[in-house]
Amino acid sequence: MSDLAEIITGEFTDAVEVKNPESLKRGIFLLLSSTVRKEEHAAEHDGLKESIRTLSKNVELIALRMEEGFKRIDARLEASDKRFETMDRRFEVIDKRFEAIDRRFEVIDKRFNRLTALITSGFVFVTALITVYRFLG
Repeated sequence: MSDLAEIITGEFTDAVEVKNPESLKRGIFLLLSSTVRKEEHAAEHDGLKESIRTLSKNVELIALRMEEGFKRIDARLEASDKRFETMDRRFEVIDKRFEAIDRRFEVIDKRFNRLTALITSGFVFVTALITVYRFLG
C-alpha cells in the first residue's frame, strides 16, 4: 500500500500545485485506506463462494432427508391402507351375515303373519258359526 501511496503522491504533485505536502499525504492515505484491496476482495469473494457451496450442499442433504421421510410416510400410509382394506373385507363378511339373518327374520315374519291370519280367520269362522247357531237354534 505504501508503494501505491508514493506513486499517487508523485502523480498528484506533478499534476497539481501542492501547497502543503503533509496534507496531500494525509488525503492520499485516507483515499487508499477507504479503498478495498484486490486481495481482500478476492479473499472475501472466495469465502462467500465457499459459504454458498456449503449452503447448497446442506440444502441438498435436507432435500434428500425430506425425500426419505416422505418415502417412509408413504410406506406407512400404504400399510394403513392395507389394514383398512382388510377391515373392509371383514365388514363385508359381517354385512353378509346380517343379510342372512335379515332373510331368516323375514321368513319368520311371513310365517307369523300367515299364522295370525289363519287364527284370525278361524276365530271369525267360529264366531260366525256360534252366531248362526244362536239365531237358528
